[in-house]
Amino acid sequence: MIYLDNAATTQMAPEVLEAMLQYEKDGRGNPHRGLHVFAERATIVLEAARTRISSFVGGNFDELIFTKSTTEGLNLAIENMTRGLKAGDEVVLTIFDHHATLLPLLERSKEQGFSLRTIPMTDKGELDLEKAREMIGQRTKLVVFPHVSNVLGTVLPAKELVELAKSVGAEVLVDGAQAVGHLPVDVVDLGCDAYAFGAHKMYGPMGIGALYVKRDALASWKPIIYGGGMIEEVEGESVRYLTGPRLFEAGTPNVTGALGFAAACNYVEMFGRNAIQEKEQELSKMLINGLSELLNVTIFPSAQSIVSFSVENMHPHDVAQYLSDKGIAVRAGHHCAAPLAKLLGPAGTVRVSFGATSTKEDVVALLSALQDL
Repeated sequence: MIYLDNAATTQMAPEVLEAMLQYEKDGRGNPHRGLHVFAERATIVLEAARTRISSFVGGNFDELIFTKSTTEGLNLAIENMTRGLKAGDEVVLTIFDHHATLLPLLERSKEQGFSLRTIPMTDKGELDLEKAREMIGQRTKLVVFPHVSNVLGTVLPAKELVELAKSVGAEVLVDGAQAVGHLPVDVVDLGCDAYAFGAHKMYGPMGIGALYVKRDALASWKPIIYGGGMIEEVEGESVRYLTGPRLFEAGTPNVTGALGFAAACNYVEMFGRNAIQEKEQELSKMLINGLSELLNVTIFPSAQSIVSFSVENMHPHDVAQYLSDKGIAVRAGHHCAAPLAKLLGPAGTVRVSFGATSTKEDVVALLSALQDL
C-alpha cells in the first residue's frame, strides 16, 4: 500500500514500536502508586516522557498534561478557558477549525450565552488577516485556531493571531495536531496559553496526546475527570489535590503510549522538522503540477503537506475507493472539518497528505492511477 493519508494518522515508526514492546516485555507497573521495581520504573519512564515531549514543543515538563488524544486536550482546554464567559463575550475561531474545537465551543456557547465569530479565508486559501483584525476586539476573551489546516494544509499566521489576541487581553488555544510532525514548534516563542497535539500523527501510537498549558494559567484550571492519582490526601469529605499536570491525569496513565510518544519525538527529530517540511512541500508541488495536467480535476488552494482536489462528476468517496483498489491510501469527505470542506464542495474533497517517508515514486504512482481513472 502506498500510504498518503498521514493527516488522518501516520504509520507507527519501527523504532517507536520497538521501544514500546521492550518496555512491556521488561514488566510494567502503575506509576506513582507503588514501591516495587516495576512501579518505580513506570514512574521514571512516564516522567521522562513528559520531559521529552514538552521539550519537543519548547515547553517545560510541569506544563504538559497527558491526554488520550488531541481532541481530549482541546476539550479540557475549552472547558477551562470558557469558564465564566457570558452573554456579550466573544470567542473567535476560524473557518479552518476542526470539529474538536468547533463542537465543544458550540455547546459551551449555547449553555453560557457567549458569541462565536469565525474568521474566513481568502480566495488563495489563506486566513483573512484583515478580517481577523476586525473581529478580534475588546469583547474577545478567547481566540482558537489550528496551527495547520487538516483540509488544505494551510499554515495559519500563528504569531500574528496570538499578538492580536494578546493586544486585547484574550487567551489563545492552538490545535497543533497537524503541525508538530511537519514543522518546528516553540510554544514559548509562539506565546499561546495552551497548545494541544497527539502522537499518532507524528509516527507514534494512537490513544495518547498532550496539552501544553502555561504554568500561570494551569494554576487556575479544574480537572474534568476525577479519580486515583490526582490527590495528595483524602480524609473524610476533605480532599487536598495535587497541583500541576497530574491533577488532570486521574486514573491509570498510558505509560507505554507516553514512552512511544517520546520515541516518536526522537524519530521526527532524526529526520529534522525543517527537512520534513521542505520534502513535503516539494512533493505537494510535484503533485499539484501533475494534477493540473489532468482533465476534469479541480485543485483547491493547497500548501505544506496536504493537497485537496475533486474530480468532476465523481464523488470523492468513489475516487478514494478506486485508488484503494489500486493500492493507494488517501482520504475523502469532510475530514472532520465540515464547514471548510463544504465550502469547497458539498461532498468535500479527496485529500492527499504526505509524511516523512513519502517519495516521488508515490506521487508518480498516484498520478498514473488518477490518469487511468
